[in-house]
Amino acid sequence: MEKNTSKKTMSLVLGIVGLVLAVVGLFVFFTSIVALPLGIIGIVLASQSNKIEVPATGGLVLSILTVIFASIGLACWLACAGAVAAL
Repeated sequence: MEKNTSKKTMSLVLGIVGLVLAVVGLFVFFTSIVALPLGIIGIVLASQSNKIEVPATGGLVLSILTVIFASIGLACWLACAGAVAAL
């Protein structure tokens, strides 16, 4: 019997797409806003996949990296916006 791997695959896809958007988000503001929810959803799907004994380590790691880079990008852009507003 074949195990359901759709959550595993979706977490990996969301992790890859989110990580690309998060790295681009260090330079373009709006992609950080999109990448953060993708990373969070990827983490949730990976953890649900692990509960049904289908390990999703790649998706989990990429989604965690997505959340980290998107948060850094968002914090940098908000700090820049605050500095410009203070001028």
